[in-house]
Amino acid sequence: QQNQEQQNQEQQNQEQQNQEQQKRELVKRNDSLGSEEERALEQWLRRIPDNPGGLLRRKFQRQYEDRVNKGQLSQTQRSDW
Repeated sequence: QQNQEQQNQEQQNQEQQNQEQQKRELVKRNDSLGSEEERALEQWLRRIPDNPGGLLRRKFQRQYEDRVNKGQLSQTQRSDW
């Protein structure tokens, strides 16, 4: 189950990175757009979810799992995510 959750979280992370990359590419193209197109682009960009808390949560979980796998945590320090 943890493996499945980790895979789901990695997939979500990858999707969010892809969306952010698309955002950056569109912002670069934005310089040549007219005002109406610019407004439409801004409206579209606002629909992309922004979840920095989820990114941090996955980062900390990954660090915790790495420490567990390396044996750096004792049995009393381990807990379920």
